[in-house]
Order: sequence, then structure tokens, then C-alpha cells
Amino acid sequence: MAIKKTPGAVKPGKAEIASNEAKKENAVKGAAVKGVEVAIEKKKNYVKLSVSGDVTIRTVASLKKTVKELTDEKFINMFFDLSNTRYVDSSGLGFFIGTLKTLKEAHGALHISGLNDHIKGLFQLINLTNIFEIFEDSKEAAKF
Repeated sequence: MAIKKTPGAVKPGKAEIASNEAKKENAVKGAAVKGVEVAIEKKKNYVKLSVSGDVTIRTVASLKKTVKELTDEKFINMFFDLSNTRYVDSSGLGFFIGTLKTLKEAHGALHISGLNDHIKGLFQLINLTNIFEIFEDSKEAAKF
């Protein structure tokens, strides 16, 4: 197989430009990082963040950035739906604790629903079930 070298910059074709525009549009709807994806639904008095994937040291920086952007937009009530989250490590727990602190300082609240058995056990093990408002039903978690 021969490799053809092209001198100078190569201009993107129409298909590449359309693909880049679609990526930009999706970035507005949700955030994606290797290992985690967040779908964001902005409501009148809260924002719902549906997290798919793992909440770990590799993904918390992106989640923190997303939360910061939302609090800058004056969203102080957040609902995290973790029904599609497989795993949370200690950094992820720290992220949730830090987010709760930030929201409470702004007179807001953080609700969580959709914990799998592993994550629920972790929250119970370190007694976070007494700190967080955790709901079995996502409709209940959406009430602020």
C-alpha cells in the first residue's frame, strides 16, 4: 500500500464539516468523556444529569466542569440519575460530596436516584446515605 503525502494543510471536506457541526451540537446536549457520558435536561427549577458509565478519577474533572457551568447558569438544584452508572470510586464519591457542599452553600439541593447494588452498598458502607437525598423513584427525585 502506497502512502501519499500532501504538502501543507488539508482543507476538510463537506462531510467532515457536517460531522464537526454535529459534534458541537451534541456537546450542548450533553458532555462526554472516556468512560462517562452525561445527558443534561434543564428544567424550570432544577437540572437533571443522567450519568452513563463510570464516575472515577478519570472522569470527575469533566463532571466538575459540567457542574460548574450549570451553577454559573444559576442551577442550584441538581438531580443525578445514576441508573446507567456502573461504578463509582473514591474520587467519584468526593465529587458528589463536593457538589453537595457547593449546592448547599448556594441554598440548593442534590438528589440522587438509580443506584445499583454495588454503588448503594458503597454509599451505605461509608454512611453517605445519611448525607445525600437518595431516591428509588426518579419521579420523586425530581421534586424540589
